[in-house]
Amino acid sequence: MFAHAEEGKWGMVRSEEYKLLRNNINGQRLLFDLKKDPNEFEDIAADSSNDDICQAMTNALVEWQGGHEPEVHIYLDEDAPICHASNARPRDPELRKTVKEYYTKRFTEERNN
Repeated sequence: MFAHAEEGKWGMVRSEEYKLLRNNINGQRLLFDLKKDPNEFEDIAADSSNDDICQAMTNALVEWQGGHEPEVHIYLDEDAPICHASNARPRDPELRKTVKEYYTKRFTEERNN
């Protein structure tokens, strides 16, 4: 079983025994042994004895995603309510543009590392 969330930021692959969640931006992986830990409390991805399982499941996930990393889109809600609190900055189109460029660059750098 495969799935993704947050516009492709997270991918998931599940077998009868294991479930792998993978952050497609920074490569972070979470692995759960569903037979021993059906409630998914213990992430076992860092245990080197599970490297082969993590890699096989990651390969299957990437193949399901079309053989490439999914594109993650940065979205700023231009119609979000404006906060009029005394400590909130007024809406500034140039600042919003700068923020969007910053996060786009940051996510791209994280993906490439």
